Amino acid sequence: MREFIRGFFSAFYGFKLISKKGIWIFILGPLIINSLLFTAIIVIGFGEFTELVSWIESQWQWLSWISWILWPIFIIINLIVVFFCFAIIANLIASPFNGLLSEATEIYLISSNANGKNQGEITKINLGLVIGALINELRKLFYIACRAIPLLLLFIIPVVQLAAPAIWVFFAAWIMAIEYMEYPLGNHEMEFHEVRQWVSENRNFSLGFGMGVSMFTAIPIINFLAMPVAITSATKIFLEKVSAKN
Repeated sequence: MREFIRGFFSAFYGFKLISKKGIWIFILGPLIINSLLFTAIIVIGFGEFTELVSWIESQWQWLSWISWILWPIFIIINLIVVFFCFAIIANLIASPFNGLLSEATEIYLISSNANGKNQGEITKINLGLVIGALINELRKLFYIACRAIPLLLLFIIPVVQLAAPAIWVFFAAWIMAIEYMEYPLGNHEMEFHEVRQWVSENRNFSLGFGMGVSMFTAIPIINFLAMPVAITSATKIFLEKVSAKN
């Protein structure tokens, strides 16, 4: 339990790191992508749902009261999309920037000159790994899909469906841990299966970290910063774990 709690609070490291010299410039890519996707999902979803409610009311006027029920459902569905699907899609698109951000954070944490000549080296090295970063993201998507689809079926199985929400919360935390720990580990040439192994070896800590990330990913406004905060936090965690072993 102690490791779980430590992992949970470690997810918030990034709120202090993202404003540091040598790091903040690298959050612009993820932040812009995050903001555009979030806004697009809300605007499109709101427009489509408004049309649906209007159509229902025009076809069956006696059902006009149903909008009071449908709107809360829409808000809940929106939160689920933002909380899970949105984070994964955003990471797929922003993966090249995320690698840069993780490495910039690592250099800041181990060097007194994070904003000097090393920044040029970071950009050059990581931009050459864009294709690799995208491939890793696709591997993560496949890994997630293979597990998410069966878990969604739990919601329609009698009795079992009562435990489905709790199972889904822990599954989301596990995925968030894998999603964001992959960036610092990947920068050290770890393959995706090695990332999963690392997260498994630090299971309780990783679940706590993933739970913390999941929490602020679901909070409006703060979720705009969720991606860079989680990446910088994961990088600091990785360095601390490496340091503890040495």
